[in-house]
Amino acid sequence: DRSELNREPCLSYNQTFQDYFGHPITRLNCEAARLQHFYANCSMLPLFGFKEAPGFPPCLPKSLLNGTTGIDPNTAEMVCSSDCERTDFRLTISVGPLDTNAIKTFFETQISNLLKMKGSIEGNFTVPPIFQGLQNSEDTVVLFFYFKTFDYARNLLNQETFLEFLSKVGGWMSLAIGASIFSLFEIIYFLLSLIKIGCRHGLRFGR
Repeated sequence: DRSELNREPCLSYNQTFQDYFGHPITRLNCEAARLQHFYANCSMLPLFGFKEAPGFPPCLPKSLLNGTTGIDPNTAEMVCSSDCERTDFRLTISVGPLDTNAIKTFFETQISNLLKMKGSIEGNFTVPPIFQGLQNSEDTVVLFFYFKTFDYARNLLNQETFLEFLSKVGGWMSLAIGASIFSLFEIIYFLLSLIKIGCRHGLRFGR
């Protein structure tokens, strides 16, 4: 219900673009930080190049592999405020240990495909840095995203403005007495005209 959505306080992205260890404050970032702190007692923020927070050490992929096998995204729902405008993808997240042989096979396959591509391309060709030296790396995480459909939900929470208030007043008047907001202006103009005429007649009688 739209009326119920309007009762929930929301935060505008422009109003909340403040540094949170160098990261903008949004509901998505708040939930990510909350989940990492709750389950692993660490922060994902320094992995993006931001400074480390005191008492909030950075999360490493190697430590997360041996950590929790499943998380509940609802853990951070009641902690973080909602964004006034956001896009939600219906995705269930789970975390678990990965097979090191599968990781090695994955990168070997990717590099093999790149080398085959190199033979079919003339000129200089280099393997992208993201694949260089990662075959035997222990600090590696591979993420696979599976979506049931390509549909996604887009939620928009609007805070009431003065124009929306006037629109509601006009709707109430139209529902109650069959009038509109312009009828209110006409009534005010009519009353002011009567007062003006009354003042003129009063001055005449006074003379």
